[in-house]
Amino acid sequence: MDDAELLEALRTARFPNRWVEACTWTKGLVSWHVHTHPDSWAGIAGTFQEEAVTWVEAIIACALHHAGVKDVPLPPDGPLEPDAPLLATVLADAAALLTDARTAVDTINKVQVRAMRTARPLPADLVEALAPILASVPYQLEHGNTAIKVRVLHFIGVARQVLQDHADAGRTLEDRLPAMVRSSAMDVAFDAEPPAQGLYAGALSYSQHLLAVANLDATHDLAQLQGEPPEKGWQRNRLLQRAALADRWLLLWGSQDRPQQRVDQAHVFATALLNWDTEHETGTRGSRDFGPEDDLAPYVREQYAAWIEHINQPLFS
Repeated sequence: MDDAELLEALRTARFPNRWVEACTWTKGLVSWHVHTHPDSWAGIAGTFQEEAVTWVEAIIACALHHAGVKDVPLPPDGPLEPDAPLLATVLADAAALLTDARTAVDTINKVQVRAMRTARPLPADLVEALAPILASVPYQLEHGNTAIKVRVLHFIGVARQVLQDHADAGRTLEDRLPAMVRSSAMDVAFDAEPPAQGLYAGALSYSQHLLAVANLDATHDLAQLQGEPPEKGWQRNRLLQRAALADRWLLLWGSQDRPQQRVDQAHVFATALLNWDTEHETGTRGSRDFGPEDDLAPYVREQYAAWIEHINQPLFS
């Protein structure tokens, strides 16, 4: 299925109810945002990242669900009247529902009531998975300790930023379907094997490379806490792997509409590698032709190719 077919499939998709639809679109919005705005997610990286993303997604789904509902009193019993199509939801309106803790809690409470009063009940597994999170947001803001309150407020802030960044690029949820298609293509590319020839030949898949860098960063952070910096060869390899990963992301995305945060990140990581090699006289000889203001992608690729060649050398020759 090509991008045009996938886009049409998304536009014509049908869902059992509005809440399931809101949760589905939320995953697409979040996927694009993680790809294009990595700085916004830096604060929730680490051991509990998956749990944190689940919280953020639940909050966004509430805002999407409620942004287009009819502002009428709830009937005493029975199902609610149908609301506006979710794809027509104005994203700025959804973001406004998460302006602060009070508006976020109000939105979550209203959605919990409305979601359970639809003509078609929610799947039991969905209720079981999300109800504790949605109930916990207002509870923790009122009764949690300072650290927990700060954490929940951060989740609300990230959720609002996701919606606002999408709103800056398109008015309605439907306007952002092409962005979801783009991020879906990136997810597929991440798991693909690198080419046998050309740039990054012989490398890990992008997803495996990402995991390797995460492990290097975790080891580096632990060493910093213990006051025992790793040996220099290990430190340079971490800088090289981070710079190569950032460059590979840009290659997978393509040359059009590159997210500025990703471009800046790649330059910062490449500069760190160049500075290390200049200071420690490491790297290949060609690196001396590069300066910090140059496009450093060729330098990173040169160093990575040399590293691949090095690790593939036989132990005994």
